[in-house]
Amino acid sequence: MYPNLPAHRNDETRNMIKVKGEGSVTSAPDRADVALGVVNEEMDVGTAQQENAEAIRNVIDAVTSLGVPEENIQTVEYRIDTQYDFIDGEQQFRGYRVTHMLQITLDDLDLTGQVVDDAVEAGANTISSITFSISDPASLYNEALELALRDAKGKAETIADELGVFVDEPPVTVREISPSTSPVPYQTALYAKAEGTPIQPGTLTILALVETDYRYN
Repeated sequence: MYPNLPAHRNDETRNMIKVKGEGSVTSAPDRADVALGVVNEEMDVGTAQQENAEAIRNVIDAVTSLGVPEENIQTVEYRIDTQYDFIDGEQQFRGYRVTHMLQITLDDLDLTGQVVDDAVEAGANTISSITFSISDPASLYNEALELALRDAKGKAETIADELGVFVDEPPVTVREISPSTSPVPYQTALYAKAEGTPIQPGTLTILALVETDYRYN
């Protein structure tokens, strides 16, 4: 039993092969973003802020002393929270928590571990993430896009061979589906003081996807 076919087909879709192509390029990252900071608690909010500010300044000084420009250090979160304990069902005030998080952008990946160590020694007590990325991914993405187009063409030719037909070039339409050049996080939540923290940036994969329509005869 064959499915019902339309009595008429639009000329634009007649004799058409629709295929998707994928291309990827692997490269070592050349930039790291380290998110770290200081979290402290005190009964007095002013004291908590002052102690936090002093610790953050020490962290910034430690990082800049490694040659990191101060413009590469940015506050990404500053928060003051009221803390309570619940004892025997009753809420009791515990103090104020101050959170100050910095994002440190590094162009020299060899400094990543040293930045972590020196920041922790200077007073940083939390690291939320280390993210590796490629500062200029455009050329690598274009290379992946070329590979995706070749992949799509190869698939169209394979289908055409099976059908005993020939594909016409160039393709009638080409659609870019979704580029993928997102940074990759180095999973971490909290660092204790460590000498020579080993940070491995690994490699990143840039992915390109296309959808093409080839006419055949």
